[in-house]
Amino acid sequence: SEAHDGSDACSATPWTSYEGSVLASRSPPPQHAAGRSRGWRADRAGDATSDSGSMAPGPAYRAQSGLKLSQPMTYADVSRGIQRIFKERQQPMKVSELEAAFEERFGENIRVAAGISTRDYLLRKQNVFQFDEAQDTAYLQFNILAGPPIADPNLPKDESFVIDEFESLIEDLGPVCYVSALCGKFIQRNGISVTSVTSTRPLDLLKRNPDRFLIVGGGNVSLVKFRDHPAVVSAMSQTT
Repeated sequence: SEAHDGSDACSATPWTSYEGSVLASRSPPPQHAAGRSRGWRADRAGDATSDSGSMAPGPAYRAQSGLKLSQPMTYADVSRGIQRIFKERQQPMKVSELEAAFEERFGENIRVAAGISTRDYLLRKQNVFQFDEAQDTAYLQFNILAGPPIADPNLPKDESFVIDEFESLIEDLGPVCYVSALCGKFIQRNGISVTSVTSTRPLDLLKRNPDRFLIVGGGNVSLVKFRDHPAVVSAMSQTT
């Protein structure tokens, strides 16, 4: 069955600052209902101003900048966008710098897209981001920083998206992976579950793509191209 939190199957590193000091423990507020920002459509009706005074990218902003998104960014898309920025920059950033980089890259304002402030968003995503409140700096948790590239948040979230993500994760974590661990990583990286995208069980999805995935048994999966890898051969021999 699919994990409901990225930390269930794939534990994140402790929530610490990038200098290594442990931050004060706190219980994060509950996730936004349905993972979408409240009042998003109303916000998108026109340009809005963030706490820092920067313009949120309503129609006037996008018309001026020439930026066009295939669809409105969701609460989960914000996580993918921030992750991509950190993956590219490979260093911690001040929150103000992150907000500017996000708006420049995606033509969207984090506060408008997420429905909450950037700092609150980072605090809610402790299994993905490190946030040092004292320094007002943020970065990726190290296990995500070391993982495969994050998909473009503007890509359609469909079955092909899930299959490509699974393949990248197996290449990074494999050659043999627990299906439940892949699902946990998927949630941690993308903020949504596999079943919410595909409306089918992850194992059934993998079985429908035998040209790419090799069901090893015991809740494990590999890639067809790893068929002859010693670890895959050993795992398959134990289930026959």
